[in-house]
Amino acid sequence: MAPSASKLYFAVQDVVIQMLIYKLKKRMARKKKRWWVRGWVARRHLGAVQLISELADEDPESYTNYFRMSEDCFNFLLDKVSDKITKQDTTCRAALTPKIKLQITLRFLATGNSLKSLSYEFRVAPCSISKFLPDVLIAIYEALKDYIQVPNTEECWREIMDGFNDKCNFPMCGGAIDGKHVQIRCPAHSGSDYYNYKGTFSIVLLAVCDSELKFRYINVGHYGRASDGGVFARSNFKKSWRKCL
Repeated sequence: MAPSASKLYFAVQDVVIQMLIYKLKKRMARKKKRWWVRGWVARRHLGAVQLISELADEDPESYTNYFRMSEDCFNFLLDKVSDKITKQDTTCRAALTPKIKLQITLRFLATGNSLKSLSYEFRVAPCSISKFLPDVLIAIYEALKDYIQVPNTEECWREIMDGFNDKCNFPMCGGAIDGKHVQIRCPAHSGSDYYNYKGTFSIVLLAVCDSELKFRYINVGHYGRASDGGVFARSNFKKSWRKCL
């Protein structure tokens, strides 16, 4: 090997060694975690869990306002979804219970609070909430999808109309219908599809209730630019209604 090439070889080798030493020192100097679980998170029983227990025992009306459902309804729903959202404990920590997962999910649906806000309220890390929230929502949908059915016979429609006539003195009414724009971030490359008349981006929720305040039909997912009439015209609810005329 020529002297100049030999010097170049050892120079490159020296640079590589120095870089490896620098990275090794940097890795060893990384700050170690001060805790596995933050202290205030570990005291979860002192957060909203305690408040919810007090509301259930002392103020059922406020409990209903907190979750938008009574304690009996909550327990019914918990029984339906528990098996699907239960996780096993590990040697490092105990898994979140199905009860607190459902409590956080219902509070999220009732308020639309950020995950960070829910984290402080229930003393559960926001990263944990972001992981189980979709699972709980899917479990709720699967558990309750058979409870919301579009009337498909003349007798069912007659029952709904009789209810409005008896309770509201409103004859020949097949349901109370309304739409709601659920605001979202504009999806990429979507143009003006999700842009609504309010000047925001949204998807449309269309719902129909009977005289007992029970949902008979839910349609969600249409573009925000669509009107209530346009969503209704393309819905299965209209098809079922026309079929029974």
